[in-house]
Amino acid sequence: MSEKVTVGLSVEAHGMLQMLKESGYFREMVDGYRFAIGMALASNSAGSQISGRKNTFVNVGTLDRDGTLQRVISSLTGCADDNAYAVAEELAEWGVRERDRRSQAGHLDVAELLDELAAGEAEESESSADAAD
Repeated sequence: MSEKVTVGLSVEAHGMLQMLKESGYFREMVDGYRFAIGMALASNSAGSQISGRKNTFVNVGTLDRDGTLQRVISSLTGCADDNAYAVAEELAEWGVRERDRRSQAGHLDVAELLDELAAGEAEESESSADAAD
């Protein structure tokens, strides 16, 4: 499989990300894209398939200048390095949609979201430790 050179989002998720940027939550859309990937990884989401038309969003050199994101995605998901950016698209799709869903429900505070994700991860770690005992 050949490594992707650009990543994208569905037309709908692209619009959601644009609204978040215009609302001042992210300085640049690429920051929101990275946040969405991180949110999906922190939530242990497998991501969302992009259905319908896809907008090419950004070159991977802009998204991941030094390859760190590729290595993190490969490490945390178990995918091959040359598939990491395809996985990134699915993670970003899920993260943008989840962020939009939460904003529709009135939960747009980033610090609150990060605390919630951290609490979920702590609960998962406790469950794993209990199962090992």
